[in-house]
Amino acid sequence: ARALGLPVGELRPGARADFFTVALDDPSIAGASEGDLLGGIVFGLSVRAIREVAVSGALRVRDGRHPDQAKIVLDFEAAMEALWARA
Repeated sequence: ARALGLPVGELRPGARADFFTVALDDPSIAGASEGDLLGGIVFGLSVRAIREVAVSGALRVRDGRHPDQAKIVLDFEAAMEALWARA
């Protein structure tokens, strides 16, 4: 973002706020030191450890669940059934 000159990096009204929160006690990153935490999150984090996701300041995931999760799962299952029916 800095290379593109985008006004990011602060939480304030009107600013873009794309971020996610992580449960630091999740087993997928348990025992990671402060220096290894970023690498642990990037390469080893389990999806269950993601607690909130904000896009342009709007929370899309709360408490680890997307509000459309049930529909997304049903759509995925239907797509997989259609795909495997062709095999």
